[in-house]
Amino acid sequence: MDPFLLLIELFLILCFLILYYRHLQSKKTSHLAPIKWPVVGILPGLVANIHYFHDWTTAQLAGAGYTFRVKGVPGQRYFVTCDPANVRHIFTSNFANYPKGHEYAEIFDALLGAGIKNSDGESWRRQRVKAQMLMTAPRFRAFTARCSRDKVEKSLLPFLALAADEGRPCDLQDVFLRLSFDLTCALVFGVDTGCLATGLPEVPFLRATDVALETIFLRHVIPMACWKLMRRLNVGPERKMATARRTMDSFVAEMIARVRRRADMVNEGADDYLLSSYLCHDNTSDDQSTDESIRDTTVNLLFAGRDAPATGLSWFFYLVSKNPRVEQKLLGELSTVVASRDNAGSTVDTGCSMVTFHASELNKLVYLHAALCESLRLYPPVPFEHKVAAAADVLPSGQKLKAGDKVLFFNYSMGRMEGVWGKDCMEFRPERWVTEEGKLRREPSYKFFSFNTGPRSCLGREMAFVQMKTVAAAVLWNFAVQVVPGHVVEPKLSPILHMRNGLLVWVHRRGFIGHD
Repeated sequence: MDPFLLLIELFLILCFLILYYRHLQSKKTSHLAPIKWPVVGILPGLVANIHYFHDWTTAQLAGAGYTFRVKGVPGQRYFVTCDPANVRHIFTSNFANYPKGHEYAEIFDALLGAGIKNSDGESWRRQRVKAQMLMTAPRFRAFTARCSRDKVEKSLLPFLALAADEGRPCDLQDVFLRLSFDLTCALVFGVDTGCLATGLPEVPFLRATDVALETIFLRHVIPMACWKLMRRLNVGPERKMATARRTMDSFVAEMIARVRRRADMVNEGADDYLLSSYLCHDNTSDDQSTDESIRDTTVNLLFAGRDAPATGLSWFFYLVSKNPRVEQKLLGELSTVVASRDNAGSTVDTGCSMVTFHASELNKLVYLHAALCESLRLYPPVPFEHKVAAAADVLPSGQKLKAGDKVLFFNYSMGRMEGVWGKDCMEFRPERWVTEEGKLRREPSYKFFSFNTGPRSCLGREMAFVQMKTVAAAVLWNFAVQVVPGHVVEPKLSPILHMRNGLLVWVHRRGFIGHD
């Protein structure tokens, strides 16, 4: 073909694409609404903005009136929403019609198995009843508070004191993930894994879980047939997932065996930690399926306990470091506690006096609770969830669903909607959680969705707040935290809202001059 004619054809094709693009733009009801291409729908926009997935989705939802339909995968119908009315309808009012579904179970199967987070129907109800009985017991709650304070006192504060004295930066997200994993293992297994020991030892389980979460996020984006083929051929991210699964299973099997040996030797009933209590209340036969269910239960507990508090704390300190006004109000509130009690027994030997706080003291601090809620509103540990319609239904927002349609809920986006949280929704303002009388303002759970809502609301909510308050109060009172200048903080592509580059900070003992 004549090169000149080829250039003419390419030019005409380009002109057509530009004109068609403008035509699609003119059909949008808002400049923020997603461009819907023939056949592939919004898939090109999603791929082009995948590294800004959370914020791109938020912009699309804002432009589409909080809910839109996704096209792009033949035979699949997805609805994306952050409308509180839709959340209330699906998670509470019409709960029975919206299970997580078999596709969700397959996506998370390699990680969570048939555990409570990955199950529906009778299996979920049975596990829910047992977990609720164990986790809401006063004895276990007291054990959680005691373990949290001990771990902060004996591991976290000494580690941060050493970093401050040596004048070196540290990745606070990594520190919190290690702390949370140590604490979760203490609560689940009664074992101190020592992840915050000097030198920060390599922890294969933590590395494996990071790989697994990255692969699971890709499973949400890649068509199921594709990632299943990769899994069968053992290539790409699925090969890494298989290796990560073996690492996690090996650690969990070792911990379960240790708990069982300890129970056989003591033979005095359940200890305070969860797995021992679970085994003592397990009346099923000791066969292979039971071993697998214990594995799944254990992994679900580890993930729930490790990620939510650590992620919440990471974003909390990032926001506080950027808002000195909030930091001063938090310190003022903590000072009333320190001034009102005898400090005997509240110090640790790290070179100077370190103050820790009891759960009973922290429960009275309204502004600390408000600041944590505000951080979770903007940066929820689980940024999105999804369900499937078992039967046809109509959402409160007007969309008609067919049986088998999937609905994705973007918790991250809901916290950034003016119509839900007001014009200052992007601001970190704990005062929105405090009434004029100085009491904590309670927002409905379908609006503040960080701990889910309805029958599947998080059983570990109170436990998570105890851990976060214990850590936040101790670190705030004893150290000033400053994000290293130039360090980029942004969400990671993951089902958990980790920071892509961690949280690199300087820590200074209170009263010291900031780093120059």
